[in-house]
Amino acid sequence: MCRYHEAGYEVEITNNLDKRETFKIESHDSGCITLSESDVTLEAGETKVVYLWYNPDKNVEPGRYNFPVDVTATTTGQTVTEEFEVEVLGCHDVDLFVEKESKLHVSDRIIK
Repeated sequence: MCRYHEAGYEVEITNNLDKRETFKIESHDSGCITLSESDVTLEAGETKVVYLWYNPDKNVEPGRYNFPVDVTATTTGQTVTEEFEVEVLGCHDVDLFVEKESKLHVSDRIIK
């Protein structure tokens, strides 16, 4: 993905318990991560998809980055951690060098 863009992921959460459970979804990189939901309540056996977007800081260097996402069952305290990876590219880097002042003549006007 290019800097200044976001990458989207689907996080599928299934309640494998035999009763209703609320799950808390958290990322350790909260500055770059946006979640569609941070708490999900599911019936036994139910599955739901939560969407996650990674939107890096504009100053992030190109490279591969890992970020963990924790899903915790609130009544049992059991946590499952999933590691996600994103590759940030420097797609839109532009350098501009001006060597000297130039003038462009249009009709009788001079534009600097």
